[in-house]
Amino acid sequence: MKIAIVGAGIVGTAIARELSRYQLDIILLEREPEACMGTSKSNSAILHGGFDAVPGSLKARLNVRGNELFHEIAKELSIPLKTIGSLVLTRDCDDQSQLVELKKRGEMNGVKGLEIWDRETVHEKVPGLCDTVCSALYSPGAGILCPFQATFAFLENAIANGVSFHPDTELLSIERQEKKYLLKTDRGEFHVDHVINAAGTGAGHVASLLGDEIEIIPRKGQYRVLDKGVRQKFHYVLFGLPEEHSKGVLVVPTVHGNTLYGPTSEIKEDIHDHATDVEGIAFVDRGVRKLIARPDIASTIRLFSGVRASTPGGDFRIEKSKGSPGCIQVAGIDSPGLSAAPAIAEYVRELLSEMTELKKKDTVIHHREGIPSVHTMSSKQRNEKIQEDPEAGEILCRCEMVSLSEVREAIRRPGGARTVGGVKRRVRPGSGRCQGGFCESRIIKVLQEELSLSEEDVRKEGRGSWMMRRRDD
Repeated sequence: MKIAIVGAGIVGTAIARELSRYQLDIILLEREPEACMGTSKSNSAILHGGFDAVPGSLKARLNVRGNELFHEIAKELSIPLKTIGSLVLTRDCDDQSQLVELKKRGEMNGVKGLEIWDRETVHEKVPGLCDTVCSALYSPGAGILCPFQATFAFLENAIANGVSFHPDTELLSIERQEKKYLLKTDRGEFHVDHVINAAGTGAGHVASLLGDEIEIIPRKGQYRVLDKGVRQKFHYVLFGLPEEHSKGVLVVPTVHGNTLYGPTSEIKEDIHDHATDVEGIAFVDRGVRKLIARPDIASTIRLFSGVRASTPGGDFRIEKSKGSPGCIQVAGIDSPGLSAAPAIAEYVRELLSEMTELKKKDTVIHHREGIPSVHTMSSKQRNEKIQEDPEAGEILCRCEMVSLSEVREAIRRPGGARTVGGVKRRVRPGSGRCQGGFCESRIIKVLQEELSLSEEDVRKEGRGSWMMRRRDD
């Protein structure tokens, strides 16, 4: 039984990993040069508690289940995850009724440990909030994780269990041929029995190739990234009250020590619009000032944006295809898609099992080790590592203290880095204060060496993002 999964973001790779445990021939197609190139690389990096989703919705069910699964999966696959809790803050005591409603909603969804804190409690536990903050909903099960590492961990584990990964492969058409499907791409053709559409912001287009109509509403979110010193000031993820189409502007500590301010929620026609602008960042700044007294905006080291795929109904669209028997649509995966990813994979497996018999493999690899960081090792471990591999002592990125050895491994891993951005997301060179000013040229040289590329063939990120070509190339 051959299955094609379209899209190698957090959801597509989670599905690939889940299904790799069964006796299936799985191909994972990705339009971009590598995995984690869409919404999965540009989001708030939060493990949501699950109190916000409408009870009875897929979002509610899969958020809570995904939160539960991630704690175990993170240990198995070496995914950075910290359960630090979140707070929904109110600035008007009359809004406490909304916190009560959110608490009830969360309890209906199965979220445990929710508490409402009064003004005295919240200011005692979280110094530095705006004076106008008067209460909060505390969710102890919320946390933060690295969406990049999660995606790569799922991918590597899936490949270890037999999944065939095809990056830089754009799906052009799907044709029904008796009981099978012919997928034509710009890198050849594939005959499969089932297609799973996990194409993120491109899911509407892939759905149309399968004869279904799914409307995708692209929503852009703009963010600030702050330097690491600010991370120590706030322990919790901080929310304002949810807005109609988003969870509002947030203050998010990250697992890597930075802080995020954002996002906006702007409807855009262009799913590739990743620009930031003065108006969007000003909106973020106004929102943050409603939560904390003195936002450290001067510590900003980067602005970025991401585009997420919403649907008119507001819920995930995970369903059997009506136009193409045996196929599954996984669309409209906006927030809390990251938190729900492993549960979405379970749900897709359940849908697939209703269409074909799934037999478990006799032997499955459950664990994956992350790339060890020389910087976080003890002195003894570091010295031993350098004795084994002298390149572990050669620091390419001074801001994040990333060694040449780590960069090489990021490229050599199964489904490994093929772009400057891909190396950055795996081991963080270019993520620090200088944003690649010191290390980027060196990363380019390592990519050339490892992948036998010319200077002109090295890419920054996706298709066409050449680092060294002339304007007229």
